[in-house]
Amino acid sequence: MNNINPATLQHMDLQTIWKAGRKDKIIAAHDAYLTYTAQDLQNGEDPLAVSRRSAGIRLCISSDGTQVSGNIEHASFADIAMQWRALMPQLLISTTQGSVDVTLEKARFIPGHQMKGKSAKEIAELLSPEELSSVINALNCSTQFQENNRRFAGILTLAQNAKRAESLSFADGTTFADVLLDGTDNQHLSDQKFPLFQYLRDLAGRDSRFLSVLEARKNGVSDNEVTYTLYDRTKTPGKAPRPDGKVKVYTLSIKVTPGTEMPVTVFIENAYGIPAANGGVGIVGGTKVDALSKSFSLTREEFSGFVDAAENLILMKRMKYALWDGVLQLNESLRATQKNMRNAQTQIA
Repeated sequence: MNNINPATLQHMDLQTIWKAGRKDKIIAAHDAYLTYTAQDLQNGEDPLAVSRRSAGIRLCISSDGTQVSGNIEHASFADIAMQWRALMPQLLISTTQGSVDVTLEKARFIPGHQMKGKSAKEIAELLSPEELSSVINALNCSTQFQENNRRFAGILTLAQNAKRAESLSFADGTTFADVLLDGTDNQHLSDQKFPLFQYLRDLAGRDSRFLSVLEARKNGVSDNEVTYTLYDRTKTPGKAPRPDGKVKVYTLSIKVTPGTEMPVTVFIENAYGIPAANGGVGIVGGTKVDALSKSFSLTREEFSGFVDAAENLILMKRMKYALWDGVLQLNESLRATQKNMRNAQTQIA
């Protein structure tokens, strides 16, 4: 009888488990679990203990020829998945009611203005029509982060037109927004403002988000939306320091803002710094250098795909660990059987 070689199970190791892309960037998740080897098994290492101290799942964001990465440890992922599912009713309610106000999305970069953190709706209120048009044009012409900038330019355009629809009215006092939502505008055909209204009516026909924004505002969707943090950690991977004594540090966060077109934002920063004293996590304040950060916005469907892929990976790991344990038990049984057969042969002789 021959022992089963646990190395035959190595083909179950996974690499890239999920990814999503835009024209100018890619986010991907990779299997970063520690490899549980036959030697670990023979040494009596508990497979679950190995998984608990593993890097788990590595997220990478790549753009402009550079990449940042960070790990989600095994012990944290169950909590991330639980929080994500708990938020699902809030993420679904606006979709089912058809009243998502995408103009509540907050800006990360507005050329020529300190508007970071303000929503597209707020920016449309603060800037003059000329300034807003200039910002939209600058975002559309931007050569960096093109996909995200052009997408946000489109949201600013929606905010600009929603403001027009809410502020302009016909001679009878009915606002353009009310008429668009009502859907019956024949009675205003003779109004001198009808040609201006026609542009917004055509826009509503081309982009369903426009009516959705107006409906959400009419139903009282708040600007003060809540952002939930699913994960936010800063870690030093423990690699050898550079010649200048600085070590790598990374920050990875996953945040969710229900009611926006892309509710999930993954942020990763990689940098170097003097390690914290006494083996603490992170680096000494004021020593950070060579910092590189990237963020990636995801739809509900995309992040659900990531959660599903990660849970499948964890399930596969558990199955593999069970197989490892089964192989060990079987090999021990085979060895005991062989020993008993040798003893029996000796007694017969």
